[in-house]
Amino acid sequence: MSGAEPGELDADEQGDRAPAPSGALELEHKLAVWPGYVVPDLSAAGELVARPLAELHLVATYYDTADLRLVRSGASLRFRIGEETGTWTLKLPAGEGAGARDALARTELDVEAPGDAVPDRLRWLTYGLSRGAGLRPVCVVETTRRRILIEGGAGARLGELDDDLVVTRDEDGRPLRSFRELELELAAEAPAEQVDAVLGLLRAAGARSAPAMPKVVRALGPLAASPVDWAPPEAIETVEDLVRTALAGDLARVMAHEVGTRLGSDPEDLHQARVGLRRFRADLRTFAAVLDAAALEPLDREVAWLGRALGEVRDADVLADRLDDEVAGLPPGDQEAAAAVRAELAAERCHARARLEEALATPRYAALLESLVGTVLAPPVRVEGRAADWAGQLLVTPWRRLRRAARHLGAPPAPEELHELRIKAKRARYAAEALEPVVGRPARELAARLAPLQDVLGTFHDAAVLEEWLRRGVGPATPPAQALVVGELVGSARAVAAASARAWPRSWRRARDAAKRAGW
Repeated sequence: MSGAEPGELDADEQGDRAPAPSGALELEHKLAVWPGYVVPDLSAAGELVARPLAELHLVATYYDTADLRLVRSGASLRFRIGEETGTWTLKLPAGEGAGARDALARTELDVEAPGDAVPDRLRWLTYGLSRGAGLRPVCVVETTRRRILIEGGAGARLGELDDDLVVTRDEDGRPLRSFRELELELAAEAPAEQVDAVLGLLRAAGARSAPAMPKVVRALGPLAASPVDWAPPEAIETVEDLVRTALAGDLARVMAHEVGTRLGSDPEDLHQARVGLRRFRADLRTFAAVLDAAALEPLDREVAWLGRALGEVRDADVLADRLDDEVAGLPPGDQEAAAAVRAELAAERCHARARLEEALATPRYAALLESLVGTVLAPPVRVEGRAADWAGQLLVTPWRRLRRAARHLGAPPAPEELHELRIKAKRARYAAEALEPVVGRPARELAARLAPLQDVLGTFHDAAVLEEWLRRGVGPATPPAQALVVGELVGSARAVAAASARAWPRSWRRARDAAKRAGW
């Protein structure tokens, strides 16, 4: 029923952090010890009970691409045989802010399947990180694990200390590295003071803090610990450095939420992946004056293709959020009648999600990711010069386009004009954020002022799209009770749009003042 073009809805894009994909959250403190280290009595940490568990012998075969794309992205895929059974495990970075200080925080996703081939589910989940490259065994990690269960009051499980003796081999059985380490794996509810007490005892006995590095990274060595292919340059000196830094940040956002988008358990993952993709495309426009546009046309078309697939699902998510807000304000009886409207939107989202999953499984998608990486590594910059000589000019252009659009608005502005103003505000904000490392405070202030303008115009647009979507769903066969509810929802959406239409000029004036202070 939506009348908007796919990818047009504009919910708040300011959030940089998204929750981790669904799965068990693993929190580990790692400590390095020598072969003769003796684990102290952990009960001395106070009100704790420490008791040994059965020793385990674990053999894990890790799978990755030839150039270790999974491990270098912070993920790992293994098949591990324990005492009786084997399990496939995909570990993913848990995201910024997850877990305890100095702990290695990862999300674990387990699949019970034979060890002769990577399960289809895990191939699907890692397809983006591998960019379609084949997965193969890269090393074997054998661990002799002596375990100590740590309990608090009333037998509450706080965690487990694993004393691991590790031997690693390459895929052909040749020895790699051997080491001993302690892993303090924490329960989510473990009190910080008790965790600190246990760590204090271990360190007092001679253990030292070790980098939060998975065993597979230690086994595989420097390549496994090297940056991802799309890492930005260390410093911004030239125009090319500036372009690469901006595009690298955009692609990093896409890839950080790639697996979460596939899992689909948190809409914010798809949202952030889409924001990264839109920023990439916007930054190509920002740097158009220094780039070879013809060379980038094929990439732009492919980014637009993926953006539409992501946008169809995101549009439905935004519509659902707006719809839920409006339905919550209805009387209880009318809320029941609104269930049919919500169900229709859910069905549309389900179809859009199926189309997205098809797109994410195609060689076309993998090729697009390769093109994005290639563009970050070697953007087609056609000028030479210092970044400082170009940054100001590159920022003025999108700002002037926004200012021109604002000056030519009707009285009152038509919805289409405000929609176009929102797009230009977003592009100017993205340009300011991309150029801020060189332009400095003026760009940072402009971006900060443009964000509220983009938000309020986005609210106006989303309310208008919701009204159009609702109207399209009403026909002669619509039950009277449902038609009544749609009428109420249309009126509520109009009120939201009207409030936003009154509010946006104030945000515009603040953005304009910031630009004036910068001399633009």
